[in-house]
Parts: sequence; structure tokens; C-alpha cells
Amino acid sequence: MGAVSTIAINDGATTPVERSFVPTRESPEGFVYLDKSSGVVVTYNKLVVATKLPSTSSTGEKNFRVKLQVHTPIGEVLPANPSLTRLAYTLRFSGEYVLPERSSEQERKHIAALVANAANHAMIKGLVTSLDGQY
Repeated sequence: MGAVSTIAINDGATTPVERSFVPTRESPEGFVYLDKSSGVVVTYNKLVVATKLPSTSSTGEKNFRVKLQVHTPIGEVLPANPSLTRLAYTLRFSGEYVLPERSSEQERKHIAALVANAANHAMIKGLVTSLDGQY
């Protein structure tokens, strides 16, 4: 079982900066981790990590579930009061692993690597960063 502790992840800056996501609370969605480096609450980056023990699906298969959410809020300064920042919008990611109870550790390593490598693939990155279409 993974211990609840600070998670360090590099951001996507030209010169990547390591962001420290500190566990803050458990919520109905999962454990919430915050990167408070912005210094402004409305712009804290957030990770939500949830695990669910097996329950029987309609097919009778028992599955573990691991969910990950990433929230990157973007703030804007209020023209009337430059000392205040408000939330402008939030970029989000949400993904879920569905892991059959009978799967082997090697099979789970395989799916974790495929997901990480797919997210790092140039075509996928282009879809996200440049809003490229698929053709």
C-alpha cells in the first residue's frame, strides 16, 4: 500500500521546476495533495488520488480501481485591485485504471508503463499542448 506522503513532480516549464504536492486531507473523491508554491489559494495545483477495493462487476469480475485527477487553476489579477487574484479557469486531467483482481503484478506494471509512455508520446502531447487535431 502506498504511504500518504509528499509527491514531487516536475512541471512543464521550459526549465522544469519540481512541484511538491503535500497531502492535505481525505475527501470523498480520494486523498487531496496540494502544491502551494503559487502562494495564492485559488491557484494551488491539486492532485486527487483514489483507490477502490474490488467489487463485483456486472460480469462477475472483481476489479481494483485507481483514479488520478490533476487540476491546474489559472489566476488573473483584478484590474480594479492588482493585489487580488481570482480564478480565471482550471485545466484538468482525470484518468482511471481498472485492474482485475486476478491480474499479475507484471501485467499492472505493463499498463502503468503504457499509460505513462502514451502520455509522453509526441502525438498525444501535441493534442494537449498545441490542440492539434487527429487526421
